[in-house]
Amino acid sequence: MSKKWVIRIALFCVMLLVMLGAARMRMGSDSMSQNIALSSGKSVACTVDLAKEGALKRLLSPNIYALSLRIQPEAKAKLRVEGSGMEMFLSQGSKKGIWTELTPADELQYKAGKGKNMQGQGKNINSNIPLNIELRVPREALNRHDVAQGTLRFYAGQKEYAQVIIKVINSAI
Repeated sequence: MSKKWVIRIALFCVMLLVMLGAARMRMGSDSMSQNIALSSGKSVACTVDLAKEGALKRLLSPNIYALSLRIQPEAKAKLRVEGSGMEMFLSQGSKKGIWTELTPADELQYKAGKGKNMQGQGKNINSNIPLNIELRVPREALNRHDVAQGTLRFYAGQKEYAQVIIKVINSAI
């Protein structure tokens, strides 16, 4: 084999390694999953750190972040959700399917759990509410430590049941 072919094969291998490394950096870095126990009349905080994004994600769409919540209310109630404070797209679609937007009038659907314990609780969970949120923050705010803050308000009937305060930060700054 000539020297030229050896160099081409070596460059091709390096290119494959770089592409696989870039894909690995992106995996799981543009989303976050969290279990949240909701109590009636209480507020729960959820912090999203944009500094944990991969390099490829920061380059392509640094102001969009997917947040996957598993909500466990203390009592099985018919809940609705409404987001405010920042641009949010709320859905109960699967992670791999097409998300349909939830309106404030839509009742949240429960999903059967697997009997695992949630952090800080001694009881088994029979069901939870999966909630997927696509957060969009202004690009100008990405250069600040406190990027944005929004609130998810859960309603049981007309009465506010609980709140989840979503705080988006950039700990790299």
